[in-house]
Amino acid sequence: MYKLQYFNREKLVEQFEYSTLEDAQDSIDDNDVSNCTKYKILDGEGNMLEEDEFLEIKNRKMMFDEEESDLEFYFDDFFIYD
Repeated sequence: MYKLQYFNREKLVEQFEYSTLEDAQDSIDDNDVSNCTKYKILDGEGNMLEEDEFLEIKNRKMMFDEEESDLEFYFDDFFIYD
């Protein structure tokens, strides 16, 4: 059994269990979890197999790499501010 855990900073937000590591890895982007900054995948004994931090948008970083940014896709194009 493998656990896919989502965190907001260091607080556990949501946890899902999968029978294979591949299922857990494939589900990282498919689960409907918001406000998370990172995820971890643990094996059945609690050993961490994988960990990654999500891009935080709070600094208003561009959402695309430099090559795509030449096409003028910018952060402000996707959000409306009051």
